[in-house]
Amino acid sequence: MPLRRIPQRIDSPSSRGRLFAALSRSLLLVILASVPLTAQGLGRHLKAEANANLSYGNVEQTTTLSRLGLSTVDSTLEVSTDGFFTYGETRVDGTPSVNKRSWGGSINADLHPFSRLTPFMLASIESSLEKRIVRRYSGGGGAKLVFVKNPGTSSDVSLALLAERTVTAPSDTQRVEKVYARYSARYRLERKVDDRVTFSLVTFYRPEFSALHRYTTTANIVATYKLARALALKASFVDNYDSEARGRGARSNNDGDILFGLIVTF
Repeated sequence: MPLRRIPQRIDSPSSRGRLFAALSRSLLLVILASVPLTAQGLGRHLKAEANANLSYGNVEQTTTLSRLGLSTVDSTLEVSTDGFFTYGETRVDGTPSVNKRSWGGSINADLHPFSRLTPFMLASIESSLEKRIVRRYSGGGGAKLVFVKNPGTSSDVSLALLAERTVTAPSDTQRVEKVYARYSARYRLERKVDDRVTFSLVTFYRPEFSALHRYTTTANIVATYKLARALALKASFVDNYDSEARGRGARSNNDGDILFGLIVTF
């Protein structure tokens, strides 16, 4: 799949200025359009993020990333949704081009979310220009075991079995569709240092059911600093690995992002 060219000239300083301006406008629109929801505990929660980053691996570029999440919680059920869109530009032989465009969404339902052992179901969809993924659908279920849960620290591990359908585009004229099962393992840790600073770690490992050497991994390390009741600064390191990405025509199996942004919660 060829990278789409952008006809206008983009020089580095002005391009970054426009990207950060667009980032600020998108965050402001989300804030103005949002309806206040319950801040924490039982009820509904809304979180909006706007980020800018520097990347390595498949691409060296300037990127903007926006994310929106909504969850509703009661004593018997927690349902959460999450969606993101990433867009990046770079230069190829002096010519600006789009070399990163991905989006995705997920929904997760936890039964008895305040129990130590919680069964859950999940479904997701994603698309990625840089990884040559046209569509990837997955769904399944599993269980979450909570090790620690208190106001300062939370830690849990989740195991699941997923069914997946992936449509890839190794070339302009070829599309490949695969349907298979995956294991999914997630570890999550969140530590509140004080009233303003929080650190978190989320890692995923998803091997194919019948071929463990084909797998994807994700590591997400985040630090947030609360500026106000509903506003926080965020710095994060995200690393994604797909053992089959180069086989589909991507430049690398690995993508890493260093993100800086703002989070608004309601």
